[in-house]
This record gives sequence, C-alpha cells and structure tokens, in this order.
Amino acid sequence: MRIRCLLLFLVVSSVANADIEEEYDRLARQVVPRDGFPVLFDPVLTPVDKAKGIGEKEPVIGVVVDGDAQAFPISIMGRHELANIVCGKKPLTVSW
Repeated sequence: MRIRCLLLFLVVSSVANADIEEEYDRLARQVVPRDGFPVLFDPVLTPVDKAKGIGEKEPVIGVVVDGDAQAFPISIMGRHELANIVCGKKPLTVSW
C-alpha cells in the first residue's frame, strides 16, 4: 500500500509541477524571459581603491575564502544575479 501511495503522490506532484511551470510561463516570462539576466563568468575584478562609480557606502555581497576577499556591488549583481568566480582557489557561485 505504501508503494502505491508513493507512486500516486509522485504522479500528482509531477502534474502539479507542470501546472506551476505553465503558470510561471504565462505570468513571469512576460516581464523577464528565462535566462534574461546574463551570468558573470570569472569577471574582471577591480581593487576597491581603483573602482569607479561605486559609492563608499554602497552595499555589496562579500566573499572571503582562505584570506582571499572579493566584493560584488548589489547594483551590478541586480543586473546579473549570478557570478561564477574563483576565490581562495575554490570555485564559487555568488547569487543575488
């Protein structure tokens, strides 16, 4: 009986997920298409003392790995949402 219930749940779940995807396609993609924000792959980073156009108090997403520190301004991440980087010799994805 448990196996039948589990299979029924999986079938119902997949139907519900299909309905959610259709609803998402109908509503959300009208504003921003899927993959509408370009992902940053290994972006060129600028030392903070040479960065232009970024205010002293601008919020950033900060990452520190093994003493290697990097910061990503929210104003830039708002247009990209994801950045794939290497920090402290470790591959990371920064998300906003």
